[in-house]
Amino acid sequence: MYTYFSEIDQQVDIILEILLSNDEQLLKDSVRLNALKYSMIVCAEVIGNTLQHILAKQYKTAIDGYQSLIAKSREKGILKETLFQRLKPFFDFRNMLVHRYWRIDNQVFISNLRQGIHDILEFKDVIQKSLDI
Repeated sequence: MYTYFSEIDQQVDIILEILLSNDEQLLKDSVRLNALKYSMIVCAEVIGNTLQHILAKQYKTAIDGYQSLIAKSREKGILKETLFQRLKPFFDFRNMLVHRYWRIDNQVFISNLRQGIHDILEFKDVIQKSLDI
């Protein structure tokens, strides 16, 4: 789990550093914009791996995709309803980034990322507390 938490911290640091730029600058800089998207995919993968690990080890529950993963995590009480509601669109967005990245509205992406980046850190804190790490 420590590796997962470390990766979350690393990616969030990258995201926050890039987000110091204003939206206009980011929209003109495809390299930093793509770095943001990559970091979001990595965060989603790490969160998914973390939840899958907990579901398998503690609940003996197998998962067959991200939507199932997040739903089962809520069912088992790993994620509280409020955090679940904030993370679910994050996973939907991850799927869009991975499978239909060319359809992303970059302005909406930046706006949502600015608003939701702290949900990733909250996820990490919730999991660490639940595992007494």
